[in-house]
Amino acid sequence: MNVKKVLARARKIKSDLIRTLDPKRLFSVRDVCRMLNVSVPDGVIDPDKKLSMICCFEGVFIPDCLYVHYEREPRAQAERAFRQGAALVLASDEIEGIPCIVVPDVFAALRTILTNIWEPMKIPTAVVTGSIGKTTTKNLVNHVFAEKYRTFCNMTNGNTFEYVGFELQRFDRRAERFVQEVNESDPDNAKNASLVLKPDIAMITNMDKSHIGELGSEENIIRAIMDITAGMDENGVVIINGDDKNSVNAEFRHRVIRVAVENEAAECIARNIEDTPLGLSFDICYEGKTTHIVFDIPGKHNVYNIMMAFVAGRLNDIPEKLIARGVRKYRPLGFRQNMYRAGRRTLYADCYNASERSIRSALGVIDSLSVKKGGRRIAVIGDIAEIDGYEEEIYRGVAEAVSGSKTDVLLTYGKDTAMIAKDVTSGIPCFHAGTADELTELIKLHSTGPDVLLFKASRSMALEQIIRRLFPPCLCKGHDAHLQAVPEMDAENTVIHRRRGRNHEGFACCHR
Repeated sequence: MNVKKVLARARKIKSDLIRTLDPKRLFSVRDVCRMLNVSVPDGVIDPDKKLSMICCFEGVFIPDCLYVHYEREPRAQAERAFRQGAALVLASDEIEGIPCIVVPDVFAALRTILTNIWEPMKIPTAVVTGSIGKTTTKNLVNHVFAEKYRTFCNMTNGNTFEYVGFELQRFDRRAERFVQEVNESDPDNAKNASLVLKPDIAMITNMDKSHIGELGSEENIIRAIMDITAGMDENGVVIINGDDKNSVNAEFRHRVIRVAVENEAAECIARNIEDTPLGLSFDICYEGKTTHIVFDIPGKHNVYNIMMAFVAGRLNDIPEKLIARGVRKYRPLGFRQNMYRAGRRTLYADCYNASERSIRSALGVIDSLSVKKGGRRIAVIGDIAEIDGYEEEIYRGVAEAVSGSKTDVLLTYGKDTAMIAKDVTSGIPCFHAGTADELTELIKLHSTGPDVLLFKASRSMALEQIIRRLFPPCLCKGHDAHLQAVPEMDAENTVIHRRRGRNHEGFACCHR
């Protein structure tokens, strides 16, 4: 871990937050105590002084803030926050020497505070959750909404309940639409976010086994995802994947719109799909109309994400033509579904997250790419996180996907992926690396020509560091003839898309 980079990132977050806070939305200690129906704690010198903000992220301390201390945190965190200038702490127990607002349920109290921030400025809100594809879908919806409305959307994948709290405190009051991604892997996360945001539209990308190690069972995953509707009123709309068995079988209290490729009974259907190295083209049939979509990124799995954004756009009265234009403006960020050219090689970097399902999709993408003479398709697959107890079942599914793909060489990396090789049935050469150095050497050994390389793993495996090590930013450039848009990387490996003059840098997006 690079401590200097971590600290620099923390300072930037603080700077961004403080700069974008709206003083009109800040509360005093007395205001917060009134919301929570508790007395002003002893030790508060001026209970009517405005708090700088509600600090609800672990380890982020801003002077004059109310620091939210969760039971899972060590007490030293609260003490450190107070030493660094926090006005007081919200906690479930008294902490000696620190003025504390004591409540039985810290999350419920935080929900109350955030609700009081959001209700005066609530605007039409769309939330996205699900096992796979949340960030892509959220950013697609942002691009669609921005064709007609001033839209507020965090372009990264900040999706916890605490992160929603940050977003609401720095929300651009000029915004006319709000799009937020919500994490489904923590119990009650989606429920808490929904109860605060009271979304008008909830999009559920799918209900897969991702994070099953965290939630314990497929039933718990489904329940956690469905909680995204907890705060919706009777007019809310749920958009689901009509080809996903768990989503279709779930029972919702709200109007449901299904998007599908195979399910002819769905309300929104994709037809005439062409998935090529240049990207996707297909027709969306919805409400008796057909709209042609062109998308400059390959991968049939993106069809579902696009259709969800399309339906969300139509529910917000955005014309089909503008939706199609907004969809085409989307560009992936960083190492999420992005292609680079590194010398003679083509890299498909999709290593921000992983599951059996998303690995299948990624393998499909490199299968669709042409390989130059002398080149091979090399799949680098690292460990999938949060599947404790289900490793054998899930990696068997990965092996089946590899066996059915056009992969020429499989390189596995991490603690558990070595078990994939024993179930690969197609004679594909398989090699395993337990460390980053070993993986680096394996890639150097096996990739010597104009290869297509897939990098796919959970975020915890940090495959992007292997890419940086092997292919410095100065090598990752150019515009390959068979790729519609190969982005360049800056020194931090942030993808900068210069096509049409659009530049998706920055922490949040509010534009028209």
